[in-house]
Amino acid sequence: MDVVPGPDLTVRVEGLGAETLPVDDTNLVVRAMAVAFDALGVAARPGALTIRNGIPLASGLGSSSAAVVAGILAAETLAPRRLPGKVRLELSAALEGHPDNVAPALLGGFVIAGCDHGELWCERFEPHETLAPVVAIPADGFPTAEARRVLPPTVPFADAQFGVARAALVAAALVTGGPPDMVRRGFRDRLHQPPRLARMPATAMLYRQLREAGIPVALAGAGPSLVMVVESHEAATQVARIRRTAAACPGRWEILAPGWEQHGATVTPLR
Repeated sequence: MDVVPGPDLTVRVEGLGAETLPVDDTNLVVRAMAVAFDALGVAARPGALTIRNGIPLASGLGSSSAAVVAGILAAETLAPRRLPGKVRLELSAALEGHPDNVAPALLGGFVIAGCDHGELWCERFEPHETLAPVVAIPADGFPTAEARRVLPPTVPFADAQFGVARAALVAAALVTGGPPDMVRRGFRDRLHQPPRLARMPATAMLYRQLREAGIPVALAGAGPSLVMVVESHEAATQVARIRRTAAACPGRWEILAPGWEQHGATVTPLR
């Protein structure tokens, strides 16, 4: 995203969502800027914004988190001072709704985040170099609000216990470079994937096919995209295998191997 100081707001959106995203003060980037300006105690100076979006909307890949973080950092570039890191996280999480979404966008790497009695926290780790992420993105998105509505209000204790153990296993695998079978076991879930996959038949079919092929796979965020973790030395072979599997499933799928984002959100002065 490019930010040029100026007295008036102009918004231009390029890339994904250019036809549908608002170009006024209801744009999520602009809303995030307004919140940051208020926290910084300065009069709003939005200027000219050129938003280049490469993240599919309603895909489970964090497009709203990226917009929120971009808006907050954009406001900081137009203000005489910067926000403390903790305040930046708090503002981002309040706007987006989940610290576990915005914290990785801010910090990069592998991040575990949560909230204890209203106090946000996050811990950042480096994903192990022997593992590589792959994502499968369907042509059609699925509204995040609807994906949240299908979740049950309560879960059995046994399912919660199951989920905690698998979450810990995934974290251990990503940090230590655990083998694919360790990741695959950790990606199993009883809390959110079953009800969501039931509403996403194309994603559910590809999910089942990949698991049967032994590839560690899970819903990316709320879906309908899928995330996989493979061994780095055979990433090209696995990506080709995943593409063949996706081609035999309903819908059109884009398979990407983006690598780990190490640096998080950064600001580069325009020249």
